[in-house]
Amino acid sequence: SSSSSSIDNSNNSSSSSGGVGGGDKRDMTEWSVMWADSGLNVDKIVRQCKSFQRVNHYPGMVHIYRKSHLARAMGRMQKIHAEAYDYYPRSWVLPAEHADMLRYLSSGSPRSTSTSSTSSSSRCVIIKPSGGAQGKGIYLAMSPKAVKPTEDAVAQVYIARPLLLDGYKFDLRIYALVTCCDPLRVLIYR
Repeated sequence: SSSSSSIDNSNNSSSSSGGVGGGDKRDMTEWSVMWADSGLNVDKIVRQCKSFQRVNHYPGMVHIYRKSHLARAMGRMQKIHAEAYDYYPRSWVLPAEHADMLRYLSSGSPRSTSTSSTSSSSRCVIIKPSGGAQGKGIYLAMSPKAVKPTEDAVAQVYIARPLLLDGYKFDLRIYALVTCCDPLRVLIYR
């Protein structure tokens, strides 16, 4: 689902639409702040912004917030600095690496990583839609037949014995506000 919200500077009201402009050519100049969640070409929007307008994304940020782009980048870093990135589970970007992931699921020769404690008889991958959020569309696959061959997703070795807090799995998230990219300025609330 794509959504964006723009805040009109003149009357302080909010409106929501599926994209910028929504058919009304005046919309591109009648807002000061736009909150774009997904489905919009933020890079294009930022290039068209007036000097007083602000958008909640920087151009190119898709390369770290979209799962497929992040998995590719993490894979490259693992090849260069294997020990520093050993915490990141083996990942495949689908559909491009679908055949390799299927070989992992069906073969007896494990591709061991420090985070993988699965044996060949109990191999499992977790499939996450590349553009997904809030856990939607995530599923586990132990059989090659369970994975759709054309799916736009990231598959990762499922960690059999993850770190738990009081018996529960958990996420650790640090929210940061990037106020400038050049020079890089990041604010983190304590």
